Amino acid sequence: KEVLMHTFPNAPTSFHTILPPLAVSTAVQCVNQPIVRASITLQNPESNLSNTRAAIRHIYQTHGLGGLWHGTSAGILKTVPKYCTAIIVKDYMETL
Repeated sequence: KEVLMHTFPNAPTSFHTILPPLAVSTAVQCVNQPIVRASITLQNPESNLSNTRAAIRHIYQTHGLGGLWHGTSAGILKTVPKYCTAIIVKDYMETL
């Protein structure tokens, strides 16, 4: 946040507050999505896959590389606002 304040001094405070959690939570969601997809696949009672690695391999072989990130946009839309809101509330509470 401080780096953004020095780099973009004329930007609104909301920009300095929102950009870090927005960028970090989006990146984390993208990195974790293949593991999330594999976990969901393993939870299927009809699945005969033994572990996360086997599930990732199965998803890749049946749906291609893009299949590992299927559902990423929904995950981002679900989690990113939650983290941004948490940071906004935390910053606000620190000013009280």
